[in-house]
Amino acid sequence: MVRRYPNFDLLRLLLALEVVVVHAWNETDRNFSWAGFIMAVPAFLAISGFLVLKSYEDSGSWRSFAKKRALRILPALMVSLLLCWALFDTFAVFNSLLNWLTGGLYTLPGVANGPLWSLAWEELAYTLLAVLFAAGAYRKPLLIWTLFACSLYIVHLGRGLQPWFQMILLLLPAFFIGNLAYLHRDILNRVHPVVPWAFLFLVMFGSGCPYFST
Repeated sequence: MVRRYPNFDLLRLLLALEVVVVHAWNETDRNFSWAGFIMAVPAFLAISGFLVLKSYEDSGSWRSFAKKRALRILPALMVSLLLCWALFDTFAVFNSLLNWLTGGLYTLPGVANGPLWSLAWEELAYTLLAVLFAAGAYRKPLLIWTLFACSLYIVHLGRGLQPWFQMILLLLPAFFIGNLAYLHRDILNRVHPVVPWAFLFLVMFGSGCPYFST
């Protein structure tokens, strides 16, 4: 029996709404600043670290896994690029592709679909997961814990970088958090549901959200 985790759908919806609201707020108020927003994309990748590892186990082969990932990403990507072309021009399509392929590290001045940058890092995470799975790393949780600790040290080393680069570095431990949550899911399932939701709101509103700050 394939087990579903419907709360992740609600979490994704809330995170997507956060992204929309913050981007819209930033467009209307150039003085807008919220440190907590830096955690939105890492939170998405943490969820992927859980669900994509489950997907790989359920797939049975890397080819089936790759097909699932392609069907999840490419149709929406094509629609996005077509809309860029229809609403703007071919340069917007090129710039969006550049933004995607470089993971947001390089984009030309002008119109581009900004959020596409995160896809490159998500796809890199998929590749890392497949390599680790093939190497048998997920049968040894201690190894994943070690990689998680190393990723936190990398984040620590980059603490002096600009917020944009700090967010990119945060993607690595976020992904391993999702992996570890999946590996220890039997233990986590015994935790009262109120606890993770309370932790989520503590993280969000403890980061100086402008609307809730005094």
